[in-house]
Amino acid sequence: MKRLHHLTLLMTFLVGLYTVPSPAHPHEDTDSEAEATSEPQPRERMLGESSILQPHRRNYLLPATRTGSPNQIPTTPTYTPQPHGEQVEKEEVKFQLSFRLPLLTGVFEGPNRLWFGYTQLAFWQLYNTEESSPFREINFEPEIFMTHDLGWEIGPGKLDTLIIGFNHESNGREEPFSRSWNRVKAGMVYSTDNWTIALEPWYRLKPSRAEDDNPDIERYLGYGELNAVYNPAGTHALGISLMNNLRDENNRTSVEINWSFPVSDSIKAHIQYYNGYGESLIDYNERTHRIGLGVSLNDWL
Repeated sequence: MKRLHHLTLLMTFLVGLYTVPSPAHPHEDTDSEAEATSEPQPRERMLGESSILQPHRRNYLLPATRTGSPNQIPTTPTYTPQPHGEQVEKEEVKFQLSFRLPLLTGVFEGPNRLWFGYTQLAFWQLYNTEESSPFREINFEPEIFMTHDLGWEIGPGKLDTLIIGFNHESNGREEPFSRSWNRVKAGMVYSTDNWTIALEPWYRLKPSRAEDDNPDIERYLGYGELNAVYNPAGTHALGISLMNNLRDENNRTSVEINWSFPVSDSIKAHIQYYNGYGESLIDYNERTHRIGLGVSLNDWL
C-alpha cells in the first residue's frame, strides 16, 4: 500500500505539471501578445510569460519495466569497479519529469526566447523489497537555451526553430559511482502535418582528466541525437530517438522507441523500448535492453 501511495503522488504531480497552460511550441506567441495595442516596455517584453511552467521533454511514469541483464558492477576508466550496494533486479519503475520556464522574450529584438529547462530521470527498484526498494539511479539535467523562430517553408513542411544552449547532466553521486558531463547543444526542428523531426548535435566541454568521471562517454553516446515523432491528427504518437558514436571501429548505436495513445483527456497509455547505451549515466558504457509499460502526459517535440 505504501508503494502504491508513492506512485499515486507521483502521478498527481505529473498531471499537475501538464495542466499548467502552455503553448504548443516555445516560439509561439500568446493571443495577448498578438493582440496588444501598445508596444510593451523593455522589462515587460523580457519578462513576458516568465511565470508559465511548461512541459519540456516527455513526462511519463512506467510502473512496469524489465531489462534483460541489469548492470551489477558499473565501470568507468576513472574509478576502480565496485558493485552496487544492493543486488539490482530486472524489474523496476522508470519515470521522467521535465519542465521549462521562459526567462526572457524578444531577446536581441527578434523572434528569440531564452529558456530554463530541467529534466529528471529516475530508476526505482520499487519491487526489490529485500533491499528496501532503493532508487538505483537518478539523473539530473538542468539546461539553459535560446530558441529562434524561423518558419521557413522547405519542401512539404517548415524549418520551425533553431536552438542553442548549455546542458549539464549528472547523477549526483559520490565516487566511484559519480557520472557527469557538460555540453554545448544546438538543434533545429523541422515539421510537416504529421511529422516533427529534430536534429540535436552537441559538443562536450571536457574537464581535466583527473576530474573526468567518464572520459570515454563520447565513444558510446557520440556527438548528437536525432529525434522524430509521427503524430497524425493528434491521435497516437510514435517517437524514435537515435544516437550513434560515428566510428568505423566499435560502432555503437542506441535507439529509444515510444508509442502512446490517449486513454483520457490528459492521460496516454505509453509503451517504451530502449536498446543501446546511455539510458542512464551510470550505465553509459553498458548496453541496455528494456521494455516498459505505463502512462505519459505529453510527447516530446
